[in-house]
Amino acid sequence: MKKQRNNRAAISPRARIGRWVCYALVLALCALPAVILKGMWGWLAFLAVAAALPLSFCYAWWLRRKLTFSASSQVHTCVRGETLEFPLALCNASPLLCPRAEAVFSRSDLFGGLGQLAPLAFTLTPFERRVFPFSVCFDHAGEYTVGLKEICLYDLLGLFPFSLRGAAEYTVQVMPRQWALPAVTLSEQIQMENERAFQTSQVDGSDYTGVREYAFGDPIKNIHWKLSAHANGYLTKLLESSGSTGLAVLLNLTLPTETPDVRMTMLDGLLESALSLALYAREHGMETNLRYLNTEGALEVCVPTGGELPAALIAHPVTSCPDGADSGAYLLEHILRDRYGMNNVAFCTAVLTPEHVSLLRRIKHSGQLPQVFFWLPEHLLDQEREERLRPLRALHELGISVHVYTRPEELGRA
Repeated sequence: MKKQRNNRAAISPRARIGRWVCYALVLALCALPAVILKGMWGWLAFLAVAAALPLSFCYAWWLRRKLTFSASSQVHTCVRGETLEFPLALCNASPLLCPRAEAVFSRSDLFGGLGQLAPLAFTLTPFERRVFPFSVCFDHAGEYTVGLKEICLYDLLGLFPFSLRGAAEYTVQVMPRQWALPAVTLSEQIQMENERAFQTSQVDGSDYTGVREYAFGDPIKNIHWKLSAHANGYLTKLLESSGSTGLAVLLNLTLPTETPDVRMTMLDGLLESALSLALYAREHGMETNLRYLNTEGALEVCVPTGGELPAALIAHPVTSCPDGADSGAYLLEHILRDRYGMNNVAFCTAVLTPEHVSLLRRIKHSGQLPQVFFWLPEHLLDQEREERLRPLRALHELGISVHVYTRPEELGRA
């Protein structure tokens, strides 16, 4: 969150207490002439300082009634990392000078938190109308609400702060960035031909084109029992269905337990890797789609042709699926059940379980080419990092490509 520069901080409660102590000391010193002179003229200084207190209060109270602000409620769109400026119109309709005021701005985050920007200090002359631009840098993708939290007015002595509240909010949709993905390698067949083709994949059905050795995780109903009886081990049927040489991007939005800032960074990586993969496939003439779970936990399939993800996904990223099941396993199982699945599968996830590894093994044995884009928190110690990376060893043994990232900027590096 970008802070305003060259702005003084808000007057803290400790500073106000100090001002009250100073005022009391000045008032006590002004009472000394009255004690020494013992006459009416000795009380003039004391009465003048004492009268300044209610006058200063009334001054700020009247100024608060005549100060207004306005901001247009609009929806803005930007790309992660950009800075937007928002105008705030202030009007002083009184003949009084506004000696000091502070506008306090706030910004929501994806997890319900409310951050506060540095206050913007300003003064207004009598009957002045001025437009103040305040800028905010959006470091994470998502939908945010940016607005004016309150305006604090101070009297001439700085002893009586008044708050002016109102509705002045902007909705901002921050889209993920796109990367060139130099480390991505798709199947050799796709590099040679950018046309639709048909492959053999393992799905539910009655017709099959051949058999292969049984692999752990294969459904029992796909075992060819007659041929297995004459072989040294179990044999699995290869069932026929049509599949294209495209790319299916699976976006698993389940996040590990971390601080909100770390979770938003990992979410940026997941969204940007999924978007960049889909656009990379289209640039190479491939069919592609992005699969994720919506707010109801139902499967959504979209094709990000315009370089943007659906607004509903950006505003409300889902981290679970129906009945508390594993959302990553739900997506992988859907690929196995898809009769017209893509030949290439990209699994973008920040959580990798043994069930995920088993499903990826089955996907590879079905003739598809899976790849894993795994996201780690950057702050992990060596032991914690080793624990998170342990499931990847089984994928390496299977020949499944695994790309490990900690920050979204690493996507653009070879």
